[in-house]
Amino acid sequence: MSETPAETLRRAAKLIRERVEALRAEMTENAYWGYPSAGSADAAYRIGVDGGLGGAAGEMAAPWDLSANAAVAALLDKIAWMVGMDAELLGRVGVDETLAVARAYIGEVPA
Repeated sequence: MSETPAETLRRAAKLIRERVEALRAEMTENAYWGYPSAGSADAAYRIGVDGGLGGAAGEMAAPWDLSANAAVAALLDKIAWMVGMDAELLGRVGVDETLAVARAYIGEVPA
C-alpha cells in the first residue's frame, strides 16, 4: 500500500524532529569545543556557517537553525492534519508545495 500525502508529511516532520534532537545532543556534548550548548542563548547558531558539526548536523539543511527546523516540522504536521481532514486540499496553493518540501527533505525526488 502506498503512503498517503498526510503520512509523507508526518514522516518528514518526525525525521526533522529526530535530527534536531540528535543535533542538540551533539551540540551539548561538544560545547566544550566552542560550539554553543543546546540550552544556550545562541538560538541563532546556524548549522554549517561556523564550520558545522559532523553527524546529525551534516544531515540538517545547512542554512537552517534549530528553531527554523522546528517551525518547518510544525508546519508539516499542521498540513498533514488538514489534508487528513479534507483530502480535497491536495492541489491547492501551498499544500502541494509543502508536500514537495517534505519529500525533498526525506530524499524523495518526484519522477
